Amino acid sequence: MVVGCGVPVKIAVGTATAMISATALTGFIGNALHGGFDSSLGIPCGIVAIIGGLIGSKIALKTKPKSLKTISGILTIVASIVMFLNSMKGK
Repeated sequence: MVVGCGVPVKIAVGTATAMISATALTGFIGNALHGGFDSSLGIPCGIVAIIGGLIGSKIALKTKPKSLKTISGILTIVASIVMFLNSMKGK
């Protein structure tokens, strides 16, 4: 969005976060309906995600757009590598 459409970084990060939240919610609902929700893992992870989101939003407001763009890109690449490696292991 930033490179292709010229959307400001802070708006792009917020939009991406909203889309990730919607995707995560639909995945959660699907797993929960089919008995795939482990509350002993899901609840602590949810709490940590909420706390991280609150802290991250405060940091993002104080971060320069160029730094935010770099951090967001690095995190996306790291997450992609982790997902790729997990898929190769058959997780």
